[in-house]
Amino acid sequence: MKTKETIEGLSDEQVLDLLRLKWIAPLCASLRAMPVAIIAGLEKAVQALADKYAVTYVELDGQIRASETALAGMIDELTGSEFDMKGLSEFQSLLKGE
Repeated sequence: MKTKETIEGLSDEQVLDLLRLKWIAPLCASLRAMPVAIIAGLEKAVQALADKYAVTYVELDGQIRASETALAGMIDELTGSEFDMKGLSEFQSLLKGE
């Protein structure tokens, strides 16, 4: 009852102040925080893309070529039957780009 009486006894200015504190102030604070949150999300997405593509295609291609060359060199060290060696020879030619 006391709460009801207190609310009914508020002046118009007090009611507006309470409404401002309850609804308008938090809404304004949330609206001010939105651009910061959006920019932080954008920054995080851009950083994820930068991390994802940190190694360029040219670098990857170079690494692949180096691995193919190394593998082709290691094939020479293998031994096996005549058919195995023919298959390895073809594979080696493929790796060397012949």
